[in-house]
Amino acid sequence: MKTTISDIAEYTGYSKATISLVLNDSARIPLSTKKKIRKVISELGYHPNLLARTFAQQRSMTIGVVLPHVKHHLFSDPYFAEAISGISRGINGSGYKILFLVSNDNFINSEALELFKTKGIDGYIFIGATMEDRYITGLKSAGCPVIMINNSLSGNVPSVNIDNYTGARQMVNYLAGRGYKKIAFMRGIETTLSGIERYKGFKDAMLENGLEPDAENIFYGDFSEEKAYNIIISKPEIDFEALFAASDYMAIGAIRALKQRGLRVPTDVAVVGADNIHLGEYISPRLTTIEQPIFRASEECVKSFISSIQGEENSVKPDVMHTKLVIRESG
Repeated sequence: MKTTISDIAEYTGYSKATISLVLNDSARIPLSTKKKIRKVISELGYHPNLLARTFAQQRSMTIGVVLPHVKHHLFSDPYFAEAISGISRGINGSGYKILFLVSNDNFINSEALELFKTKGIDGYIFIGATMEDRYITGLKSAGCPVIMINNSLSGNVPSVNIDNYTGARQMVNYLAGRGYKKIAFMRGIETTLSGIERYKGFKDAMLENGLEPDAENIFYGDFSEEKAYNIIISKPEIDFEALFAASDYMAIGAIRALKQRGLRVPTDVAVVGADNIHLGEYISPRLTTIEQPIFRASEECVKSFISSIQGEENSVKPDVMHTKLVIRESG
């Protein structure tokens, strides 16, 4: 005969409610109790009826992970690959599934809310959204649980963020400490929190070090390697000593352009980036950068989000994770 929750409850002496909470990996149950019950579950060969659990809980046990529509191959982008890996780690063992969705006008205008209303989705995690994506606020207002990774919106939308501002300041302080005075900056996407905060950190640290940001050497690279390359290759004169790019992709594009112009990195021009993608360690020269913990931020985000959906917390607590400098050879 098939083992039931009632059998496990009778065998262990715990209530069916406690057994159910253990099956859902609830934080309310002590780890020692979980271990005892899980041992019995394994010994009795119990397998939960996921469909029955879904109906009983009035949940789909599915979380939508919304990714932006981008020109390049989305899953080959190290930033999104790390974020997705972190979410996958965080959701492991929770009983939840992930449904990946790429945002477009139809999804934004109708599908997202309809999926929630029809119990197809229990909530949404947004990666790579911009501060102009007001439909996220609309979803929250309609009662749909939402959370953002490394971005924020007004309207009390919860998020898990990375301290991009302090990371940028640390990088400028490092460059200034090495004696660089003419430091150029290549900005990211202006409608993202990371793009805004990294530029603000750059400006503030420049002034703190007695250096004046030069408007002629502030570039708009939009986190794009190709755009960064085109900006540097077409600049009439390289009149800066160091370039701080707000992403590693842009730094790599800039290095490629500088080399093509016959300049040596870092002998003639230092180039530093941000994100610490794996490729940065293998280019020549190896890239000095800012490491952002996007994997850990994404893992913690989904764990906190699941707890919130299950009613264990009133809301997702805001969290900010710290960056660190990774010093290599390019600057």
